[in-house]
Amino acid sequence: MMYNIIVVICKKINIFFKIDYCTCNKTAKGNRMKKTDLKNQLTQNVSYYSLFIIIESCIAIWFVMFNLANNGVPLNTLMLDPPAQLNDYFMHFGYASAPLGSNIYEISNNTVFPPFSYLMYGILARMTGYTAEDPANIRSHYRVGNNLTIYFIFTIICIFLMAYAISLYIKKKGFVSQVVFPCVLIVSYPFAFSTIQRGNSVLVVAVLLSIALVWRNDESKLKRELAMVLIAVCAGLKIYPALFGLLYIKEKRIPEAIRLVFYGAFVFFAPFVFWGGIDGFKMFLSRAFTLNTEVHRCTFSGVFNAAVEKLGGTVNPAVTNIVLQAFLVLSVAAFFVCKEKWGGVLLLASLMAVYVSSGWMYTCIYILPALLMFFAETSGREEKSLVDRLTDILVFVLFIVVFSIPYKLDYMFIYDTIVFIDCIYIVKSITMFVYSFFQKNKA
Repeated sequence: MMYNIIVVICKKINIFFKIDYCTCNKTAKGNRMKKTDLKNQLTQNVSYYSLFIIIESCIAIWFVMFNLANNGVPLNTLMLDPPAQLNDYFMHFGYASAPLGSNIYEISNNTVFPPFSYLMYGILARMTGYTAEDPANIRSHYRVGNNLTIYFIFTIICIFLMAYAISLYIKKKGFVSQVVFPCVLIVSYPFAFSTIQRGNSVLVVAVLLSIALVWRNDESKLKRELAMVLIAVCAGLKIYPALFGLLYIKEKRIPEAIRLVFYGAFVFFAPFVFWGGIDGFKMFLSRAFTLNTEVHRCTFSGVFNAAVEKLGGTVNPAVTNIVLQAFLVLSVAAFFVCKEKWGGVLLLASLMAVYVSSGWMYTCIYILPALLMFFAETSGREEKSLVDRLTDILVFVLFIVVFSIPYKLDYMFIYDTIVFIDCIYIVKSITMFVYSFFQKNKA
């Protein structure tokens, strides 16, 4: 009886994770499965990717039941400022509906994005022929024509692009990889509860970067070139993705790095033609340097200040800034010496997520490319040192925390985890590099 139950369970696992239950042998008595055989089958086939899907699916199901049992209170508690839903999208959508050639940076102090970003929003606004009478009246943009429909179509396209990005990293085919995994990501905090709810363009950036990081090593010359264009486009939307140009420098692909700089400069400067020209450029620079200096809790500075206060200390902005710049320098240094490809992407993505002190709660979605690359390169069955295995486990825990429902419905827990584990990975990478350097010199 027990054997039959175990076989049924293994069959179900096989459907999802391709475990070969048939090789699990019965004993001579014919009624029991060898424990060692079952253990070997499970350890050889259950990877970090499989565990991620199992754990996150359970968390998602639990949250749905918990939310229904509490009449929707947990969901409303977790959502980013429910009255401001879709504000990030419709705010800039309204600004970008202004006539081409006008100085968009004169409209409001909230026009802080690079001009290429407003070019994207402008195209979406013109799809419906919309021109805002009062661009600052965000709520009025929802109710006019098909503006809301265009947002939904735009978001659905981004989700399909995400599914394509997943297929580039996860080569397995089937229901789990093509349906369950994308759904698990979509219902996680970075997607459903912050980015999509607020309508922020970080979703576009995270998805396009994920695609570019695969295409940049493709055999096709066209795709390698398009990868640089995508990175330039991402930098044109949010600036921070320009960090990923360091990948080309690290790999000594200098000609491509130079072309990437050219693409980036074109994407950044050319759209000023549509949004105020030289005057628009001057206002953008002025606004960029005087941008909100408030330190948000969901950033490195916010996490550091919270830790200082927790330990009974007094927050000193000068000290916080010194520690922040040290974090930047050490992250870049660790990026150049770390041996894992996913590790380098994680370090750059983490800088995008937590470095800017005025960042907001949806920036953790930038971790998406690192998550996909980790699953593509790490199964948990490779021959590794104890230090590397412990590092993999810690980073896996980071991904579990980021792409799930926050512990106690507190999203700050996500950013605390990002900063903590990121610092551990930085120390590990630099320490291992220094150790190997001295070992080579001794030899």
